[in-house]
Amino acid sequence: GIMVFDIDDGHKLVKRIDIPIFEEGIRGLTGSAKNHSVYFSTTNRRLGCFDVEKEEVVWEKTYFAGCDRSSITPDGKKIYVPTGFWYAGEDSGFMVINAKNGKLRKRIPVAAGLGGGSSDAAAALLGLRRLWDLDLSDGTLAELAALLGADVPFFLRGGTAIGTGRGEQLTPLPQPMEPFAVVVSPEEPADGKTARLYDMLGPRRFSDGGHTAVVARRIRDGVPLGSTLSSAFDAVAAAAYPSYEPLRSAFAEAGARAALSGAGPAMFALTGGEEAAEEIRERLAARGYTAWAARLLPGVAVNG
Repeated sequence: GIMVFDIDDGHKLVKRIDIPIFEEGIRGLTGSAKNHSVYFSTTNRRLGCFDVEKEEVVWEKTYFAGCDRSSITPDGKKIYVPTGFWYAGEDSGFMVINAKNGKLRKRIPVAAGLGGGSSDAAAALLGLRRLWDLDLSDGTLAELAALLGADVPFFLRGGTAIGTGRGEQLTPLPQPMEPFAVVVSPEEPADGKTARLYDMLGPRRFSDGGHTAVVARRIRDGVPLGSTLSSAFDAVAAAAYPSYEPLRSAFAEAGARAALSGAGPAMFALTGGEEAAEEIRERLAARGYTAWAARLLPGVAVNG
């Protein structure tokens, strides 16, 4: 169950709240002051919400992939739950859960070229600066972020930007004309896949950045990107990922031109609106792919 202590009285034990489901074993517990609730994950693949004022379980759900230690957004709306460390299915990664009712909102695969690790690092930097009330400017924070990874500075703000240097020197861009993306992560990535793809790429496939400049200019001019999106990794992705050519063909059959996300294996296509994105997602689903339709988010200020 839960033990309640009085922090104003030397952390004296006030009472114990018996919660039978806890007998399964607890993987983690995260609280939300906004919701006056705590959210528990158990060793039996369950996630649940306990209202600390009413002292009752509000909801509980079982997820096949399991639930590890979770965290909740400050507004109390979304719970980010890692799948069980013991689970190695294609849908392993993070589940985003509606904190109000426990419904699954979406899944975020890991090591798929979607920047999950880098965005976690950026979130940790922002959170620690606020938690410890550190006197660090945005510029200093970006320098620290670049030590962790070339793309970590981007995730401090998000939005759309062009990266130079190693990718850590950022120039903000307007949002693309296509406001939605359809994303598919088709397979379980192998360890070290980014380094392996860079090795496969080799210096002979390095460019002068001219193509990137064309894409940036189209964004600035408010011109749809269309077929201009591409990646240097496209040259070696077919050899690296068995899923590459079939997925690219599936996107084309669904009416979209796909591009590799990061070092893959995830791929995405931009669309002109939510309805078009949903149509492509449904066509991909009909071909057996798990696809997500998502709105592109603008950049945010990171002060404090």
